Order: sequence, then C-alpha cells, then structure tokens
Amino acid sequence: MHRFADVSCSGEGKVLYLKGTPYAQGKQLGAGAADLIQENVRRATRLRDQVAAGRDQADYHAITRRNEAWVAREFPELLEELAGIAEGACVDYAELLSLNLNGHIAYVYSTEMQCTQVLATGTATLDGKTYQGKTRDLSRGPLLQVLMHREYDDGSYINEIQTAGRMTIPDGINQHGVSLTCSGMWSRRVIVDLPRADVAWLTLNLQPILRCARSADEAIQMIKEQPRASGMQVIVADGKRAVALEVTDKVVREFDAEEGVLVRTNHYFAPDLQHLVPNPTEDRSTYDRYARAMEMLQQRHGQITMQDILRIMSDHSLPPADSICRHGDGEERSKTCAATISCPEDRTMWGVLTNPCRGIQAVGSPGT
Repeated sequence: MHRFADVSCSGEGKVLYLKGTPYAQGKQLGAGAADLIQENVRRATRLRDQVAAGRDQADYHAITRRNEAWVAREFPELLEELAGIAEGACVDYAELLSLNLNGHIAYVYSTEMQCTQVLATGTATLDGKTYQGKTRDLSRGPLLQVLMHREYDDGSYINEIQTAGRMTIPDGINQHGVSLTCSGMWSRRVIVDLPRADVAWLTLNLQPILRCARSADEAIQMIKEQPRASGMQVIVADGKRAVALEVTDKVVREFDAEEGVLVRTNHYFAPDLQHLVPNPTEDRSTYDRYARAMEMLQQRHGQITMQDILRIMSDHSLPPADSICRHGDGEERSKTCAATISCPEDRTMWGVLTNPCRGIQAVGSPGT
C-alpha cells in the first residue's frame, strides 16, 4: 500500500493507516471512517429487522450476547477493537456486536456473497511470483469497504480490506507473507448451528488467522482448529504453497494449486460436500464466473502478471452468462464493491474500492 495520508478517500470507500492496540486502532478506524460505518450499521440493522419481521428478536440478541461472552475468552482483541470503533464512529456497540458476531442474520442473510477468488503462482506467472485476486460482491446488507494498513505494538503489521465496521471477514496479507481471501458457500441446505454460540464462532473468523499465521500450513491448521458453526471458501498462499480450502462447520477439504492456478467462487468441489452445493438452477452465477476465470487464466498461463489478475476481476461476460465484475444495485442484485490483489513474496496488496473496471483502466496494443 502506498501512503498518501492517515485517512484518504478511494472509490466508494476509504484507505486508513492504523497503529497501536486493538482498541486504539478501532478508535482511529471509527473516527476516520465514521460515515461508512454508520451507513453499514444502518443497512445491517434495517436488513435484520426485515428478515426478523414478525418475530421476537429477544432470542437473536441473547445469542449475540452469549457469543460475546465466548469471544471475550477466545479472542478479546475483537471486542476491544469494536469498543474503539463504537467510540470513534459514535455508533451503538450492541449494533456492532450484531454486525460482527451473529452471522445467522448479519452475514448469511445480508449477502449473496457472489465473490470470485483467483490465484496464479509459480510456472503460471511471468516472474514466478504469486498473485492472488478477489472481488468482494455483496447485496442487501453493508456494502462500503475500507482498505487498511495496521501496525501493532509488537512490530507486526497487516494489509487488509474489510467491510467498514465488520472485522471478522478480512482479505489480506500479513508481515510473514501469508495471504488470505474468502468467498461464501451458501444454499438452503447450509445450516448455521446457532445453539453453539457458547462455544464457537457463528461464521469462520479469519482475523486471528491473518493476525498470527506465519505460513500457509500454519494458517490451514488454525482454520481446522477454529470452532465454527458454519464455513466458507478460503484461498491461502505464502509464496511457497497455494491452497483452496472448502470449509464447513465440521470439515476442511484442501486443494493445492494445479499447474499453478486456483479459482474459487461459491460452490464446493469436494465429493463429500456436494449435498450442500447449490445446483446451476439455484445459482448459475457461481458456475459462470468459475468457468470464465479459469478460461482467462489458461489463456495466459506462463505469462500471467498482476495486470492479468486485474483483467479477470474487471471482466464483463455477454448475457446470459454472469459477469465477474458485477454492477447490481446492491439491493436485490449483487454488486462488486471492491477488489484486491496480493503478492505474498512482496508483502504487497493493491485495492480498488469500487467496481474494478471503474477504479483503474488500462489501454495497450490492439486486442489487449
């Protein structure tokens, strides 16, 4: 990340440089991105009330508080940061808890999560380095994003992107060169085990993995060991290994890069997880985007650069195929809110806080 100021606007989001304890960083984030956080909390609260219309929300809030008590023992850094955000952004702490802890409504129902992850490494790239890209595609709930460089008191640092105010689902890279991206895998057959709120994250929390993992193998082990009531798709890389993880509440299935490339959208490939997967009638988009991203990677195999990853994330397919770069309204139709590219070898992350096709443009020779 190249620094212009501690807080600067970019696209539809903001870029922030944060330092200090989790509470101090939360307060800096809250003050610097108060407008984005307030809007995201408003959208999350509105969505929760719509989903829960006609129901008693007392049980929902009780689940959130039960999970808060467990998080206080498991990863108190998160609650410290949320307290700082609440103070800095002048938002209600309880609403931030709802946004971060109770995935059943604030996460699962807030998004289509039609994100696309792409990776090229080794013999697939021109320089042999690893380039890991991700579009963040959301609808209905919080949309606004922040790109952050975090420096901690122990000298460690992280570059990451988050939905402003929601701190548990980062895409990023740490000082050890461990890079993480994620995308959802939801269907009517995926059940979030809410009674486990006393003993588990309700959705996989990647923040402690990004904070602490020193290698891809260590990140994978941490994900396997994390108590969770639901899962997602994760790609982990460190310049030596690149792996797609298909995570449920009970198992983690590993897929190493084949011929130096990986693509994951919103469906599993593991044979024993197919009962959870949306079929093409339920979610055609995930299959369209996977096929298109893989096609574009194969076209450039052996010559892939960062620019090629950006080109994939900016791609618009002809109807009826669904595009990787999506221009929905952010309500009923999913919208690409941001895109990132990381290079583990260089500890570098590039971010576009809007549709990638709008955030950066390139012109070149005919046909490129």
